[in-house]
Amino acid sequence: MNFGISTGTFYPFLPTLPAIEQVAEAGFRFVEVVLQGIDEHNLTFASHVSRLCAKLSLNVSSLHPRAEFFQEIIIQITTNCSKRR
Repeated sequence: MNFGISTGTFYPFLPTLPAIEQVAEAGFRFVEVVLQGIDEHNLTFASHVSRLCAKLSLNVSSLHPRAEFFQEIIIQITTNCSKRR
């Protein structure tokens, strides 16, 4: 079993990238990345996360977007799945 820590632990005190650095400094090798703002929900930011984690020898165990940015889509998907039953 592998143990890690979530960047959400540091919210709202640290932005995502510094939180990743804190996870590595604490000696963890696995990190769950929780995106904090809409500006982090893009490929450019994902690339920053990827490079930083590689530099710090961290493995990303999961990536969580903020649900409120996708609530409308989630509702549509759920509704469509319910109609198919």
